[in-house]
Amino acid sequence: MDLWYEPTEEEQIFLNQMAQLTVESEDYQHIAKYSNVIALAPYINKSTGGHFPFNMEIEVKTTKKTFIFTCEDATCSKMHTGGEYLTTYTDEDLLLPFKISN
Repeated sequence: MDLWYEPTEEEQIFLNQMAQLTVESEDYQHIAKYSNVIALAPYINKSTGGHFPFNMEIEVKTTKKTFIFTCEDATCSKMHTGGEYLTTYTDEDLLLPFKISN
């Protein structure tokens, strides 16, 4: 199972370079200007059938949201935001399991 999510040595180099391109991107600069960036997290998922480099992403974590950065094209010369989701911290109440009212 870990083989699907663990980068090879070469993939780790690509992820590191993608992180640098992310920080240099206009989208990141805009996020950093208005949000408190707390971490960059490289991520790879080889189980979904996606192909290189579109099976890799950099998550930019802020105090309120996590932004997903992906390669703009197959050459990965630029990174751009491909989505976002709310950030949940351990001091917040868990949302699951849902409470069903009768």
